[in-house]
Amino acid sequence: MIFDVLQVDTTQALNPLIVGIVVVYLVVIAGIGVWAARETETTADFLITGKRFGIWAVAFAAFASVMSGFGFIGGPGLFYNGGYGFLWIAIAAPLAFPVSWFVLGKNMRLLSEVREIFTIPDAAYARYESDAVRLIVALSVLLGVISYLGVQFLAIAFILQTVLGVSEVVALLIGLTVIGIYTVGGGMVAGIITDFLQGGIMVAGSIIVFVLAFDVAGGFTQMNQNLAQAGPEFVGAFGASPVLLGLSWYFLFVVGNSGQPHMAHKLYMIRDTKLLKWGAPIAALSYFAASLMMLSVGIGMRAFVEAGQFAALDNPDNAAPVFLIEFTPVVIAGIVLAAAVGAVMSTSDAFINIGAANLARDIPMSLGYEYAVTKLS
Repeated sequence: MIFDVLQVDTTQALNPLIVGIVVVYLVVIAGIGVWAARETETTADFLITGKRFGIWAVAFAAFASVMSGFGFIGGPGLFYNGGYGFLWIAIAAPLAFPVSWFVLGKNMRLLSEVREIFTIPDAAYARYESDAVRLIVALSVLLGVISYLGVQFLAIAFILQTVLGVSEVVALLIGLTVIGIYTVGGGMVAGIITDFLQGGIMVAGSIIVFVLAFDVAGGFTQMNQNLAQAGPEFVGAFGASPVLLGLSWYFLFVVGNSGQPHMAHKLYMIRDTKLLKWGAPIAALSYFAASLMMLSVGIGMRAFVEAGQFAALDNPDNAAPVFLIEFTPVVIAGIVLAAAVGAVMSTSDAFINIGAANLARDIPMSLGYEYAVTKLS
């Protein structure tokens, strides 16, 4: 989803406590990057963490990076615009983790035990023994990385602009600086640790906000009555969207997410292959829990608007920031907004590492420069 220019009044977002929580969070993330830089000594450390992490860390990292800015900004906007139809996302998306873990997981991880495999193009080369295949896969992943990163960077600017009350350019520079510190220095070691932290905040924050949203809206029944004023279809199984659009979420979020390179890449990082079977349920349930905020905030905000308790939003993507700032305790708002920053940074970090590996390693190797790449490693 492309994020429009922020159009909300950010004066209330400048509450010192909210700003302080987010700033402390950014400092902690940067500090993890500095520490992880000292723990990163080899190419294997930088790209696949030296296979040093357990299943909880890898599973949380997988779900956190897939959630991205969409889950905390774009998702609530979809619910605000279309009603319950987008609940299919929360149902379908967790299914991507079993597909990825059971179809790809064991084979990819075992392959990395017998071959020097650090990336998805490495796996493609091991399967087909073809530099042309490695090049095609590397270029395909790189093009996806570039486009996806553009959206994530817009999301970073969107959130930090809301919280800090600065311009989009300044917000983007702050976000990129923090991402750069822990991505460039610590590689995927820093990425997994921060993803684990961010994943925990996402799950806990989403559950709390889910409960608060129904409470401040007067309960589930009252919320639905208010929402129905926008049209009876809003409270139907497919919301205000065509049935085929609702069903299409299955293919986008199950098939699409299961094949995303930043998800598959994490399958290389687990310490013990026997634990792979637990990764899918941990990641899937965590994603579902985090999706509760998309539902409650988007639906709750629309219910407030239809009840005349709040002015209609010019931009649906403002649903989450406005709801958090206006209707939740300051501490909760600060923590969840920090989690939103974390969600975006998780995905950005993963894609930056993958893209860097494609540019510095996979593409040169596919063109016959393997000796130079080996020396650099």
